[in-house]
Amino acid sequence: MVFLSACHLNEKFSTPLWFYRPSGHSHSRWDTVLNRLSFLDLEPDGHFTRDFDRFEYGKWTLLDNRLFLTCADSLTYVYKVDSNDKTDLRIEISSAKIAHFEGQPRPSSDSAQNPFSLHNNRWRLPATRLESVAAIRQRLLDHLHFWETYFKWGDDNNIGAMDLKDIPTPLKMHGNGFGLLRYEYLPAQWKSCFFDEADCRTADSLIRHVFRTTDIKWPYTGTNDNVCKNFVSGIQQIEAALR
Repeated sequence: MVFLSACHLNEKFSTPLWFYRPSGHSHSRWDTVLNRLSFLDLEPDGHFTRDFDRFEYGKWTLLDNRLFLTCADSLTYVYKVDSNDKTDLRIEISSAKIAHFEGQPRPSSDSAQNPFSLHNNRWRLPATRLESVAAIRQRLLDHLHFWETYFKWGDDNNIGAMDLKDIPTPLKMHGNGFGLLRYEYLPAQWKSCFFDEADCRTADSLIRHVFRTTDIKWPYTGTNDNVCKNFVSGIQQIEAALR
């Protein structure tokens, strides 16, 4: 695989970040695995992350209108780019499906502040062995930091309505705050991050203890202009209590 220079890659797309947008013109099995928070982040340095029902990362290039995504496990996906402009990216992900993606505001070049970077999505990678309590706690902290950077990205780019419901999480998001889902209502994708049910229940106990013993202070009230800032503050308080 030949990878192009970062400068050349920079010229290929108007923004590195794309969200899937369902099309009313065609439906297929892909519509059951892609949702409004299925994303593709094609960084100018040739690295990518994506979540098409599962999180993957690796290197990308574009050659002759074909997008090559080579994952960390060396598996390469090849998609034909059907259309690419400032706001719309269409790629053929199967012979019967053209997926429409909508350009999103450019995330931070600092991977620690980019909610779509590998740095902020390691919690999505399923555990391959039993984890210690410390490792499970770190997985929870990584997950919370993802939320913190996600809301900061939304606030910095004045994104009014943030998509929340399709993110696998133990958090129950409301318009003006968040709580915890009961264990039996946890999303299957969240549970699949853990090696087994015992580890998932350990995570549930850790974060449930924090919610029981932490009185979250919401610094901004009486206006919808600071919703994201409220969420960031609340998440940071939970992070601090979990450490």
